[in-house]
Amino acid sequence: MRRIPVRVVLAIELLNVICNASAQVVTHHRVHIGQPSSNVCREQNGDCAATCAPDTEIHAVRCCSSTFISEWSNQECSNVWQESDIWAEGCQELTYSEAHNFCSAKGGRLCREDEIKNGCVASTGCGFNQRLIWTQTDCCETQNVPETDRSYSSRYQNAAVGTGHARSMLDSAQAWSAAANNVGEWMQIDLGSVQHVTGVVVQGRVAYDQWVTRFCVRTSDDGSSWSDIPGEFVGNTDGSTKVEVAFQSQTLARFVRFVVQSWNRHISMRAGVRACPQTTTTTTSTWTATMTSTLSMTSTTTTPTLTATMTTTLSMTSTSTTSTGTATVTSTRSMTSTITKSTWTATMTSTLSMTSTSTTSTGTATVTSTRSMTSTITKSTWTATMTSTLSMTSTTTTPTLTATMTTTLSMTST
Repeated sequence: MRRIPVRVVLAIELLNVICNASAQVVTHHRVHIGQPSSNVCREQNGDCAATCAPDTEIHAVRCCSSTFISEWSNQECSNVWQESDIWAEGCQELTYSEAHNFCSAKGGRLCREDEIKNGCVASTGCGFNQRLIWTQTDCCETQNVPETDRSYSSRYQNAAVGTGHARSMLDSAQAWSAAANNVGEWMQIDLGSVQHVTGVVVQGRVAYDQWVTRFCVRTSDDGSSWSDIPGEFVGNTDGSTKVEVAFQSQTLARFVRFVVQSWNRHISMRAGVRACPQTTTTTTSTWTATMTSTLSMTSTTTTPTLTATMTTTLSMTSTSTTSTGTATVTSTRSMTSTITKSTWTATMTSTLSMTSTSTTSTGTATVTSTRSMTSTITKSTWTATMTSTLSMTSTTTTPTLTATMTTTLSMTST
C-alpha cells in the first residue's frame, strides 16, 4: 500500500480567561497632625486634624515610650517620652507595619492618639508638627452588642438573659454576675459577623464593689473552635470606670469570650469589644492567550488509525497587578485530511511473435494494450477532543507567564 503523507494545521486564535484575585484585607489606624495647635499642614490631602488611614499608606513616624529612654524628649505633661530624629536612619515616613516595627526596634512604640491630642509629644524634629503621623490607635469602634447577643457560663439566681444579674452591656443598670465564684467562669459576645478584633473594654458592677481584676480572652469565628489571645489582662479597680485593653495584634473573630481569672468580692462584669468590620479589595485580571499548534500525520493503511502528540507553547500576559487563577482550556476541533482519490493509469505493451509452419508465409504481430485503473481510497475525516488544565500564579506587578502544555491526541478515521 502506498504511504500518503497528511499535514493538518490546527490554529486556536484567542483564548480569554477571567480570574478573581485573592481578596486582600485592608486594616486602618488613626493618623494625627503632630502638633494639634498648628494651623499649617503639609499633607497633600489637606486633612490637618485626624483621620483613619489604610495601613498601606505612608505617613510620618514619631515614637513614644512610657518609660525613660536616654536622649528622648519629655514635654512634662505626661509620663511619656518621644522622639523623631535622633537615630542614624534619620526622619522616617513609612507604612503602618513598618512604623510599628521601627519604633519597637528602638525600644519604644507608636504614640497613642490621646497623647498627641494633649500636645505631650510635639516638637521632636523633622517638621512632623505639621504632618500627619501614625498612632497606635486603630480605627475600630467599641461594639456594645445587645443583651440578646451575649451568653454566660452561669448566671446568679439563674436570671434570664437581659434581666437582673444577666445584663452585661457597657453602662447597663447592673452587670453580669456569675452563679458562683470560680476561676474559668465566662461571658461571651457575638459580634454577628467575623470582624477585626483589636481589644476589649471592661467595667464592674453598678453601685457594688464587684468586678473582675484579671481575665483571659478567647476568640472564635464559628463558636466551636477557639483560639487564645496571648497573655492575661488586667481588669477593673472599681465598678464604674471603663478599662480599655488593646491586643498586641488584631485577630479575625465573630465570638469573643472573657474568661475570669481573679475578682473583687464577686465575679461581676460589663464589657464590649473593640472591632472593625472586614474591609476587602478584590481585583479581576484578564489573561489573553494566542495558541497555535501544528500536527503532522502519515497514513499507512486504507482505513488508518493514528496517534499524534502535539506540543503547544502558550504565552499569557496579565493586565492586573496581582492575581492568582486557574484557567481550564477545552477545545474540540474537527479535522479533515487532505487525502484525495488517486487515479493510476497503466500502459501495457505486448509483442507477439508468430511463426508459420507452412512454407509460404512468415509473419510477426505486435499487440499494444492500454488500461486505466482508479484507486478506491476515499477522503478521511478525523475528529479530536483536547482538554488541558493550566494553573497560573502571578507575583509581580505586571506579570508575563509562559506555559507549555503537552497533550496526547488519539485520532481514529471514519
